[in-house]
Amino acid sequence: SGGNKTLKVSLRNAIEKVDYPLNLLAYEHNGSLSFQLRYDGAYLTPSKAEQLLKTLEAILDQAVKAPERSHNQISLLSQEEHHKMVYQ
Repeated sequence: SGGNKTLKVSLRNAIEKVDYPLNLLAYEHNGSLSFQLRYDGAYLTPSKAEQLLKTLEAILDQAVKAPERSHNQISLLSQEEHHKMVYQ
């Protein structure tokens, strides 16, 4: 009963429904977590899609680096975005 905790995730075969304007797929591939973003160009531009993926990456990075951190302590802005909003 040490402090070690493990997260076990299992994947099952599934039929993917992709007729939504925005679809984020997460799956394990070669020992790492991979994401695939699919979107309808009528709702999202390529640059906005890239920005969403960068935001997701920043959120996951914070969660991995400090898993004890509460969800309300995770920033949705990168350091650059935060600096731009606060100081410019």
